[in-house]
Amino acid sequence: MTENTCIEYFSNKGTDISTSEDSRTIKKSDVSTSNSFGSVNINSMDKGIYKWTIKVNKVSNDSSMFDAIGVEMENKITSITSKDTIALGVTSDTSSLFLAFNHFCGDKNSFNYGYWSDGQKQNKGWQDIYGKPFTTNDIITIKLDTFNKTIEFFHNNTSQGISDNIECSKDICYRLAIFMRGKDDSVTIQKFEKIYLSQDLMHQIKLLKARNTELLDQLYNHEEEEKNNNTEDLVKKMGDLKLEIDRLEKEKEVEKRRFILTYQAETELIRKNKGLQREIESLTKEKHGYEKEKHGYEKKLNEFKSQRLLITVALGSFVLLRYFKLI
Repeated sequence: MTENTCIEYFSNKGTDISTSEDSRTIKKSDVSTSNSFGSVNINSMDKGIYKWTIKVNKVSNDSSMFDAIGVEMENKITSITSKDTIALGVTSDTSSLFLAFNHFCGDKNSFNYGYWSDGQKQNKGWQDIYGKPFTTNDIITIKLDTFNKTIEFFHNNTSQGISDNIECSKDICYRLAIFMRGKDDSVTIQKFEKIYLSQDLMHQIKLLKARNTELLDQLYNHEEEEKNNNTEDLVKKMGDLKLEIDRLEKEKEVEKRRFILTYQAETELIRKNKGLQREIESLTKEKHGYEKEKHGYEKKLNEFKSQRLLITVALGSFVLLRYFKLI
């Protein structure tokens, strides 16, 4: 398992959207449709687990301007109500940033997966009942798993189940996507985590899953014929495999904690490095000031030497004149 650190923030925002200083909080200033997107671009072929923890600061439920809007797609009507003013998820296409009345998970020409504030899910325009509605102060976690090709949403740390099986290919990349349309709607990216699975670990998991499936097939096919002879052995092997899978899961958790500690340490080093750079810049400015003062002192010293030379010459001339007069 390998780790990679990255700070997520909103790099693209739609109309009537303001952002915080660190670009991790967005807020709607008026009633209109707007999509905003995260900065991290995830290649769907990079096998790993990606998690966004989103704080829902405000769900306004003030969307009377759009209550009559409906979208018709292939004989299915999906309506937009005053309860679904916010959608959270991922998309493969950010071109819908400024398109009016177009939320990212309603685009049929891209791969997108959204979780609405009324509890519905949506994929390429198709809505369906999914999970618990979310509202102001709720915490929503988006879990994108490119290894198992799934996306899952958590409502206040409670899984709402697998939402969809995602599309993965070398041409598909996903980014965090937020749709808001109510005045004062607001969300904040609290945390972003990504964990890459090593090729060796993925291979082990695939082998274990394949072996487990094989054993299940054997158990099913020979259940009646060899019930007294082979079933016990197969069950034991399945138990051993489960223990091995549990061991790998624990190993994954240990690697995850190590990744978090590494990320925190690197963040602290970056902060200290910035402080040292500022000190170097300050010392450099002081050095330039000292060099300027030194140049001024050298200039005055040269002037003093010139004056002393003139005085010496004048004094010598005076002494000679006096000498000749005495003769």
